[in-house]
Amino acid sequence: MAEATKTTETTGMATFSSQRGAVFRFSVTPTRIWLEQQTTKQQWQCSVSSVNDFALKGAGIPHAIVMDYLAMSLGSSAPSRDTDYEVDLIPMSEGRMRLDFLLKFSIADVVWKPEYQFVLQPIEVTETQMLTAKLQDANDSLERLHTIIPAWVMGSRGHPTPRNEAAMQIVALRGTQSWLYLCTLTKRVLENSGTHVEAVAEWSAAAVHKSIDVVMKYWSVVRDTAAQAGGMARQLVLDQYAAMTDH
Repeated sequence: MAEATKTTETTGMATFSSQRGAVFRFSVTPTRIWLEQQTTKQQWQCSVSSVNDFALKGAGIPHAIVMDYLAMSLGSSAPSRDTDYEVDLIPMSEGRMRLDFLLKFSIADVVWKPEYQFVLQPIEVTETQMLTAKLQDANDSLERLHTIIPAWVMGSRGHPTPRNEAAMQIVALRGTQSWLYLCTLTKRVLENSGTHVEAVAEWSAAAVHKSIDVVMKYWSVVRDTAAQAGGMARQLVLDQYAAMTDH
């Protein structure tokens, strides 16, 4: 599900019929389209000062309307009754990608189908950026883990019933594994950036030591701890980039 704010930025996950089995992270702003292939971490972007520059048909539609509908189509949001859209991602030469976008308007029994083709240029991704992208994936997995916990595991007061403690321990173990993965990725990001990492190494060691106790606790405790670890990981990376920028 995309997170949208009109005229600012829309982010989310997208799939395309021509890219079977591949999932892409996307970001759409009023002036930029960005995609990242989740498995390979390849990235592409297209600067869009005017959608008319990319129109095959229908030039003249307001720029903001086209970009809003593009963001909605990538995020798989439900179209309105009078509007539909199609979007696909086509490989091109020299590592480029072409984002084909078709709008369908129905007004007073008249169907209007403006088309757009956005050519996305490949972005060189450094090892640090790739590790940071994996860090984001790990944090996302923690959020998904929280949403898939079966309702039947919990009792009427929000605590696991005795017969479901084994299921809760499995969920807790998965959360702990994700937590440790976050720690490891953060350590690798900072090492790759040439930064002193003793604090991060100690943090990872502490996480391992605590994991035996953590797997026996209820999900709410594990999620809170894992979410806190994810926040710490993101902040460490942000602090590192800030330090590099200052220099």
